[in-house]
Amino acid sequence: MNRYINANGGAAQFAERVLQDKSIQEPAWVGFVENPESIKAVTGDIDTSGYLVLIPADAVHHIDKHHKHDGKGQRPAKADDYNLVSRVLAEGTLLPSSPSNVTGLTRFIAELMVGSEVFRCIFEVTGKKLRSVSLVTMSIKTK
Repeated sequence: MNRYINANGGAAQFAERVLQDKSIQEPAWVGFVENPESIKAVTGDIDTSGYLVLIPADAVHHIDKHHKHDGKGQRPAKADDYNLVSRVLAEGTLLPSSPSNVTGLTRFIAELMVGSEVFRCIFEVTGKKLRSVSLVTMSIKTK
């Protein structure tokens, strides 16, 4: 199986392209996992050393559709917010989450205060074929 991963430009440019062109399917590569020991502690001993950090196009669509204003301080994600995804993963507080209902893959939560906002991301760990930690969703709450 051949897979294409977008490594051109940054995460913000990728998000802008995905929102303008719904036919884009490939994920964007935003780096490598920097904190495999922290992830291992919340995923039940999954070693993510050397794993890619990806932002799938589907995640960008989901975030745009489902995580806008909620009346409780949540704001819509802007393209530049996607540049912070790898920072949220590397520096954020990690929490366990239940596995995906659809894929059964292991998920975890990462939260990070950036300025006066809390970025909350859910990531999914993929296995043997594409060793990655992929963004599933993101919400941004103002304090």
